[in-house]
Amino acid sequence: MHDLVGRHTGIGWGVDNLDDSYQSLCAKGVTFSSPPEQQPWGGYMALMRDPDGNIFYLDQIRKH
Repeated sequence: MHDLVGRHTGIGWGVDNLDDSYQSLCAKGVTFSSPPEQQPWGGYMALMRDPDGNIFYLDQIRKH
């Protein structure tokens, strides 16, 4: 199971305003590996890491 630490988890949270959420979490010390970006499939998302290096995502379907 140790080989699963530090990988993309596929777990994410939908947010109403990704830019605001990103700024708020950065101010609290959350580490992002990818800032908010428009995705080719139409989503708007950012990737963040926990202290063990596991990757989670924040997703906003429609950019405000």
